[in-house]
Amino acid sequence: MNSPSLEDTWPSLPFEHTHDTCATVHMWTQIVGKIRLAKSPWTNHSWHVTLYVTARGLTTGPIPYGDRTFQIDFDFIVHQLAIQSSDGGTAHLPLVAQSVATFYGRLMGELDRMNLHVAIGEHIYTTDFFVESAFNVAKQILAIYYFATALEPIKVPLRTVPFDFDEGQLKIYSELEQTETFRFINWDDFSADSVTLPIDKIVASWIKEKYQP
Repeated sequence: MNSPSLEDTWPSLPFEHTHDTCATVHMWTQIVGKIRLAKSPWTNHSWHVTLYVTARGLTTGPIPYGDRTFQIDFDFIVHQLAIQSSDGGTAHLPLVAQSVATFYGRLMGELDRMNLHVAIGEHIYTTDFFVESAFNVAKQILAIYYFATALEPIKVPLRTVPFDFDEGQLKIYSELEQTETFRFINWDDFSADSVTLPIDKIVASWIKEKYQP
């Protein structure tokens, strides 16, 4: 007996016919990814915001929330979004034709109902030019910037000068040749010249121009 071919196993998904759906699902996953970003411990290069492929779609995996955890799953087989928490709470949203704003409102409403309060700030900028990855010249970096509001006290150390690493960070750098720190810049000192990366310079200039008192 012959095994089924890839053409028989996978449905045809011509992009010209699914462009709108792809764009919508892309923005839905951005919202869910930002929820994971807001509540997960920071990992170098934002590796903690990745959505993982499952047998049925995509998942955030466990996200910490106080003494609980929760996760959000895209189930593309039954066309629904599932929210589950470690205390037994569940919620389901149908993945049907709807605006991104409607999806956002319904998702945040269900999270609030489950006492999972998350705030996602205004979208600022998404990279719109090619930025070569420092780790693989055949790939590019896609950076997405949002305003963020701290719902809990900030526990990571904040620096005020560039490349001010403590002994623990320098130890990580000696082992992995990479490390990161968070730097606070006073608004009066904040400008494109106060940051290093070309993408950061674009965003810094835009923010300064739009929000200059």
